[in-house]
Amino acid sequence: MINALMLVGTYYAHHSDPLPPDCPSPEYFVYQVRSAMSNALSDVDRIPHFIAASIMLSWWLMQHGRFLEGQYEISSTARLAIDCGLHQTDEKAIRYLLDPNSNPVPAQAGILGLPTSTADLELRINVFWGIYLMDKNCAVMTGLPAAFDAHTSNPSLRITTVWPKYPGTYQGPWNTEDFTSVDDLMGFPQVPTPSTAGLQFRRVNMPKSVTGASAQAMGLLLRGLNLSASPPRTLEEANALRNNLITLNQAISRFTAQLPRDVTLPAIKKRGPPYAFSATVPHLAFFCLAEVRCAAYVVIIKMHQAAQLLEQFEGGVYRLSDGLGMGEEKRMAAARAVLEIATNVFEELSTPDCDLSAKDGLCLISGYLWTNVAVVFIEHTAKLRRDIAAKGTSSPAVTGEIQRCLSDLARMLDAIRRMANVFPVLKLQIDMLDDMMKEVI
Repeated sequence: MINALMLVGTYYAHHSDPLPPDCPSPEYFVYQVRSAMSNALSDVDRIPHFIAASIMLSWWLMQHGRFLEGQYEISSTARLAIDCGLHQTDEKAIRYLLDPNSNPVPAQAGILGLPTSTADLELRINVFWGIYLMDKNCAVMTGLPAAFDAHTSNPSLRITTVWPKYPGTYQGPWNTEDFTSVDDLMGFPQVPTPSTAGLQFRRVNMPKSVTGASAQAMGLLLRGLNLSASPPRTLEEANALRNNLITLNQAISRFTAQLPRDVTLPAIKKRGPPYAFSATVPHLAFFCLAEVRCAAYVVIIKMHQAAQLLEQFEGGVYRLSDGLGMGEEKRMAAARAVLEIATNVFEELSTPDCDLSAKDGLCLISGYLWTNVAVVFIEHTAKLRRDIAAKGTSSPAVTGEIQRCLSDLARMLDAIRRMANVFPVLKLQIDMLDDMMKEVI
């Protein structure tokens, strides 16, 4: 843990001030982390710390563009977390810990057994959602499968760990909403049963932690990416895609309804704990909230893409308006909402009251989210120009929309380029966008 913390410290120290000449290099700490992690596995009680160190190591690797290393690190550790049962720290285990005399002994899942104290419970829940979040981030950036499957039919792999609470509140009280997990967020059980239609799900409140809110957003985002990855080949697949889109649309609507709409530092500073985006750490909350809202809007964009695949199936049996509500207007509104958030991020960074530099606060995943939005502007512009060419004429409204799209695209590219100054690996995304513009615009 200490070596992992030192490694993360070199990242922030390097971005604020040059490292002292006698300070070990980051690669030294990478070596030390890996060596210490190997030794830590000799004791079972160190496993949560092993996993926490792995999360930080993977984060550092991803921030430096070493995607395959980061993805391999987090995937192998995710499987260890499953073996330890960290993915099933559920209501039964918590109730038994809080009141063992009034609750039955739950089945022990994994080699760690049941939590032994509220501090142990808090550590397990936060460590699990930390690795879940990193697993989803790696999957989004690499395009490789995530280690955690929120839709598995295997009961032993179901994710039932409750969402993280605000730090220091694990002693209680615990409300009904505090026992919710992934299946409640998605709005359907993870294990299909004949009685699925009759099941009732609890309302999921916004987690009172930054990690929990980000985990929900990235879980929904990866679900949208998976649904939009390939077209349906059979009628059964088309029906499943439509049902999954409707379910995801409802889930993202519930999620976004609970997010603060004012993504500014002054608004965040007015909020107090217990709340994920409170004044406790305003700058961290500001960047996290911006990223979470961007992820939610990109989910809407990906749902539209999946709906287009559905519409193209069998010559248009389905329509985008057929109960889905995923038309072009909604996609463009989502793209422009992300653009405004990205613009606001850099505006806030330039204000005198923001004492955190971009290099300290921004996350690499935001650059990938913004790239999806730039693609939307390119595709929409190309579509409008194709329509003009097909009709042989245009109108002031269409011409104005094209000019607006080009202006929005320029602003989005400017934000991505500024982000690339922090994360040079994003220059690959810029090159991809440049090639795309040459082909279609």
